[in-house]
Amino acid sequence: MVAGRGQLGEAGFQHGGADLRAATTWTTAWLGHVVQSAALEYGVDGIRVNAIMPGITDTPMIRPAELDDATWNQAKVALGQLNVDGLKRIASPDDIARAVLALASDDLAYLTGAAIPVDGGIVAGRRMLLPQLPA
Repeated sequence: MVAGRGQLGEAGFQHGGADLRAATTWTTAWLGHVVQSAALEYGVDGIRVNAIMPGITDTPMIRPAELDDATWNQAKVALGQLNVDGLKRIASPDDIARAVLALASDDLAYLTGAAIPVDGGIVAGRRMLLPQLPA
C-alpha cells in the first residue's frame, strides 16, 4: 500500500459436492459479507477489499496421486465438461492468477466490496459430477 491506497484480497472456496453444499453456500455468503464490511471499514483509508472465488482448478489438491499425466489430462477434460456449464473446462492456476492480478490492478481502481466468482460459469448450488476413470 502506497500513500493511503491499497488492495486487500481474499480467495474464497467453491465446491459443488453434495456433502459440502450447505457449508459452501454458507461460506460463500459469509465471505461476501466479510468483504463488503471490510470494504466499508477500510475504504475511507483508500484501501479496496475484494475477493475471488475460484472454481475447479488444476492443482495437486484435486489430482488423484495415482494417475499418470495422460490419464489425468483425459480426466480433467471430462471433469470440466461435466461440471463447468459455461466454458466446459477446469481452470489453470494461471487463469486464477490473472484474475487476481486484474483485481489488484489500477484498471479496477473503483471496485471494492466484491466477491467475484472465477469459475468458468459453474452454476451456484450445482452438484459436482466425477468422471469415470479407466481401471
